[in-house]
Amino acid sequence: WVSKTISQRCFERGYRMLVADSNYDSTMEAEHLERARDGGVDGLIISPLPGTTNRAAFRHLLKAGIPIVTIDNKIDGVACSSVTRDDKQVARLAVEHLVSRGHRSIAFVNWRPEFPSIQARQAGYEVALKELKLPPSSRAILTLPYALQDSEDVLLDLLKKEPRPTAIFAAREIVALVCMNVLMRHGFKVPDDVAIVSVGDTLGKYIAPLSLTTATLLENGVCDPAVEQMLSLIESPTTSRTRPTQIVLPPKLEVKEST
Repeated sequence: WVSKTISQRCFERGYRMLVADSNYDSTMEAEHLERARDGGVDGLIISPLPGTTNRAAFRHLLKAGIPIVTIDNKIDGVACSSVTRDDKQVARLAVEHLVSRGHRSIAFVNWRPEFPSIQARQAGYEVALKELKLPPSSRAILTLPYALQDSEDVLLDLLKKEPRPTAIFAAREIVALVCMNVLMRHGFKVPDDVAIVSVGDTLGKYIAPLSLTTATLLENGVCDPAVEQMLSLIESPTTSRTRPTQIVLPPKLEVKEST
């Protein structure tokens, strides 16, 4: 959905977009960066992998005059423009909403916790529970296995915890969909037995049996500001590349069936 929206925005402004997927592999990411440097691209919009493995490659791109705009996550030690969301506030909105619904045992379920955005959501979750003065027993943090198809047993183990979580804050939309699928297949009612808050709702509206309550961004989220930043860097290089622009987008809560 993100790549489709960015592609449409670029097309509207007279640019074409080439798409590459690293599949969470830093070696593959490095190959894509090398092709970008050698392939005559005007600029790069990327959701980078965490860590510093390819930091030198990003610096080479910038040195070669190819502007970079990152979305969702930044590149450690590389000064380039970025569009991120306020992930701690994302978590705060989710937790406050669940508490307002009467929940006192709220689990945080994540996937790929190495990403800074996921780490920020976990930090926001923990701070929100503390500020709301919920006891330590109200907290439960679960990381799903990298192979999401292996998530069923760990999720069922979570639901055996005492006190049993009555709500889940899912760090990503795919996590929320996995949780909903497992819960419903094992006879749990959403939201009567377990409520779910997701981050983002691009796929769920088409494939989820219930609409997801989401802590999300405004329509088109990171896409429009990322494209605007990139085109500014391409079309006005002397004025735009001197100081990278950091945009942090505020989230909003959309309450739907899952809570």
